[in-house]
Amino acid sequence: MSTPVIFLDIDGVLFIPDLEKNNEGWPFCKFNTIPLMNLFELVKETQSKICISSTWRLHDFGRQRIHVELMEIKDQIIGETPNLERPGIGRNAEIRLFLFDAFGEAWPKIPILILDDDFSAALVECPETFLKINPKIGLTSDDVGKGIQIINNQKHSCF
Repeated sequence: MSTPVIFLDIDGVLFIPDLEKNNEGWPFCKFNTIPLMNLFELVKETQSKICISSTWRLHDFGRQRIHVELMEIKDQIIGETPNLERPGIGRNAEIRLFLFDAFGEAWPKIPILILDDDFSAALVECPETFLKINPKIGLTSDDVGKGIQIINNQKHSCF
């Protein structure tokens, strides 16, 4: 099996503003401890790489916070999706373009997992690779188990 790629949203997955009282919000926000540790476990168990698909990638302070918070797995981060925010173009197009740019013609064979708290219409065509995260609690240990199953059960990407 090819190395899996996790497409990572931040808000509602790793950053839940009301979960920890010491979270002051932008730009001092910290990712929540339990969801962050769960991400580390998921990456370790699946030997996955990470691509940042969150809008946090679009701002310097967001990229800096990601760099600080994901330092423990920095070698697993392979990039971020391009910004294609235009009417009618969704996150799945950004994911597709990233996969094509990163893996060329082999991209349809790359197992992927999309971690996001928003199952937007742009992701409807690819439900088996999507794991909806509860935005009130973030990435849980149950989500880690589901993510492992999603990655291990893929024969090929749906794109």
